[in-house]
Amino acid sequence: MSLLLVAPLLVVLFGAIDPATDLWPHLVDTVLAGYVVNTIGIAFGVAVGTAILGVGTAWLIAMCDFPGRSMFAWALILPLALPGYVAAIVYGDLLEFAGPVQTALRDGFGWGKADYWFPAVRSPLGAIAVLSLVLYPYVYLLVQTAFATQSATLIETGRLLGRGPLTIFRTLAIPLARPALAAGCALAVMETLNDIGVAELFGIGTFTTGIYRAWFGFGDVGAAARLATVLLLVVLAVLWAERRLRRSIRYHPENDRSRPVIRYALRGRRSALAILGCALPVGLGFALPAAVLVWWHVRAGAPVSSSIPSAWRLVPQC
Repeated sequence: MSLLLVAPLLVVLFGAIDPATDLWPHLVDTVLAGYVVNTIGIAFGVAVGTAILGVGTAWLIAMCDFPGRSMFAWALILPLALPGYVAAIVYGDLLEFAGPVQTALRDGFGWGKADYWFPAVRSPLGAIAVLSLVLYPYVYLLVQTAFATQSATLIETGRLLGRGPLTIFRTLAIPLARPALAAGCALAVMETLNDIGVAELFGIGTFTTGIYRAWFGFGDVGAAARLATVLLLVVLAVLWAERRLRRSIRYHPENDRSRPVIRYALRGRRSALAILGCALPVGLGFALPAAVLVWWHVRAGAPVSSSIPSAWRLVPQC
């Protein structure tokens, strides 16, 4: 079994030590630096984005009580059911210059192309946003469990000392949940490094798109193996960083089951903000893309495969 797991790595390493072809020096001189910058930049951005979305929603579900909490507890997992490249297709179609959002803005305000600024969705920042929206449940699931199983005695002690929810969140809950946070972010980063659909659809050069093009576009297995080896080094660096982050805290206190954590009861404006904070990730990460896919199908009156934009066909079919 171990040999089966190691075999793909051995194939990549043996392929990387073959004599270099003419394509590899060309890649080094032209696009390799861009692959490194884009890959690391997007991975770092997704780690930050998933941490913000995952930790925020996990705190609301584990430590707060507000209308709809029980529904959001499972609904926040739904974006995992949506592949990243599907979300990229939807948002690329909605937000590009000829898409319905910008067209409506120009028609509504009488603007021309040079009269307004709109963020480019087909960019590294767009890829970070899309991947963060579909991958944050990795962080949410792990951190929410960590929050829910933290010691009720510690939380109540902080309250008795006059510490507010934000202070307890920053100084107590987050440090204790750091191993879960590191593990969740590492999973999201691994998925990002493995992604090819979002990068290809948005026209971003990363290691995965470079490997695909070198192998299937140029037929150079050696160059693809060298790119894969560099990507493997990036993955090992991520694993080392994750292990380093949780080295000093390898556990969190078990929950005192005789004293369950008393959630903060949110009312009024705070309750509305909590509902909005949970609804936005679910809506943007799952509900909106799913609704758009259904609308494309209904509008076309045909099978889904013929209802989606032509951008779908740009995704490499391995």
